[in-house]
Amino acid sequence: MVKRFLFLCTVVLFCTSCPSVKNANNLTPDEAEELAWATRVCVSAEYGFPRNRVVKWARPVRVSVIQGQANSDVIDVIDTLNDQLKGSPVSVELVPYPDKSADIELYMTELKDFTSIARENKFNYVKGNWGYVYCFWNKEYEINKAYVLIATDVLEGVRLRHFIFEEMVQGFGLLNDSRTYTDSIFFSGNQYDLLIDSLSERDKKLVRLLYSKLNAGDTKQQFEQAFIESWKDIAVE
Repeated sequence: MVKRFLFLCTVVLFCTSCPSVKNANNLTPDEAEELAWATRVCVSAEYGFPRNRVVKWARPVRVSVIQGQANSDVIDVIDTLNDQLKGSPVSVELVPYPDKSADIELYMTELKDFTSIARENKFNYVKGNWGYVYCFWNKEYEINKAYVLIATDVLEGVRLRHFIFEEMVQGFGLLNDSRTYTDSIFFSGNQYDLLIDSLSERDKKLVRLLYSKLNAGDTKQQFEQAFIESWKDIAVE
């Protein structure tokens, strides 16, 4: 039986800062800081069981808005992801109608609905979180289903866009926050992190690294080696 793993992400709760990385590869301080940030975001999670493994999609991903409407922010994040996924076997398609067979189910709904949505789909929701992502993956660490919940009754404008971008991108395997870079969509440290409404250049590079240089199931050590070998040469769209 395939095991199921849970990781929940939100920008309402704050994470501790990244641990330092031992500099065994003659990295500059800035490079070591970037490596620690990238490893935290990609090879750990804000909630759930420790894994120290890369998880990612290995095939094209269909997204369906089950409740609510696909606004321009949803379209923008899908376009942004597709730009960075070029050259990989993964692409993202928004289906034009509610379809629960889709790989990612997106719920743009009231906060009070989150608990019942989670119960109906057999995952737990921690009350108080305005944005939520829950991923399932198989024994090969390939993501095969994800649920994204966005509380449209308490979010609007740039804050709504922030949550759409963060939770959707985290549903592709970047499952943790960090307090390292204030311009990152994964930054969590104060109220101003909710005003970050797009991926930074560094965030885009991390998506490309994950989907061009790594395999599902790679260890933390393999992730770090891929980063050291490839990071400087990665160009973003």
